[in-house]
Amino acid sequence: MSLSMRGPNRRRTLAVVVNVFVLVAALVAASTAQASPRPLNVNAPAKAAATAPAMSCAQAARLDLTGVKDAPATIAPATIVAAADNSLGKWEACEVKGVIAPQIQFDVLLAPETG
Repeated sequence: MSLSMRGPNRRRTLAVVVNVFVLVAALVAASTAQASPRPLNVNAPAKAAATAPAMSCAQAARLDLTGVKDAPATIAPATIVAAADNSLGKWEACEVKGVIAPQIQFDVLLAPETG
């Protein structure tokens, strides 16, 4: 067998080995990059000491944030969400919705009381 016939075969074999190595490395990198942290257990009891709410749900609804520099906001009606209707857990919540200028909408669930 002459050297000219061995050259292309070696190059082809080397190319296949390199491609397989790159593919395996990419698969390993992708599998480790997609690992997600353990999900938060929203139904777990709180271990920290309770803190009293700074304001009631009704007071949160009347909160005037239109004068906040660089981020004026308006609060839509704040309403009490029953524990049975709360999709995040079995606890009563004060749902506060609003808009931060120019058009950033938010929706938060706050604990209306501590226990």
